[in-house]
Amino acid sequence: MTIPTSAFLELPPEHRKSPRTTTPVANALPKLCGEEFGTGGRAVTASASMMNVYKQIEDPPENVPYGTVTQTIFTFEGEGASDYLRRLRGSLDSCRSFRRSGATVEVRTRPLPGVGDEALLVTQTWPQTDLQGNRTGGDAVSQIAVIRVDDVTTVLHDQGWEGTSGSPDLMDDFARTAVRALDTWQR
Repeated sequence: MTIPTSAFLELPPEHRKSPRTTTPVANALPKLCGEEFGTGGRAVTASASMMNVYKQIEDPPENVPYGTVTQTIFTFEGEGASDYLRRLRGSLDSCRSFRRSGATVEVRTRPLPGVGDEALLVTQTWPQTDLQGNRTGGDAVSQIAVIRVDDVTTVLHDQGWEGTSGSPDLMDDFARTAVRALDTWQR
């Protein structure tokens, strides 16, 4: 099975900073405490990833991007998609925090109701720093939505540009748009 480009999140033109690009699945999946997001195991029949670079609507064209959202799609046989989410929940239960670049990253997981057949939202929070690593006050936030639609699971990883915060409001839109693309593909 091949996963077509049309199955992936397509950003609206007002948010698109550059065309989406394919990226290796191993590079696209988030790394937290370990390999929580893994490759899905033997039940995977296909996988692919794409990255979108986005901007805020009001940003002038010369601004740096606001962030990236990387999407990985896994197709499964049998109960593989449900099993993937079950294993992921178990792995995330033991990953409440981890160290990255000398800082502690806090991890919170909660259900994401009304998105797909079942979904999780993983929020990572860490002390905000400048490009040199100096604390600037406040926290930076990144989100990961993991969504199951029938026998497909998608992982959306939103990250702010160069270690800054992503946008929780945009992530909600991204998740719903990704589900619509998967629904259209599966019909």
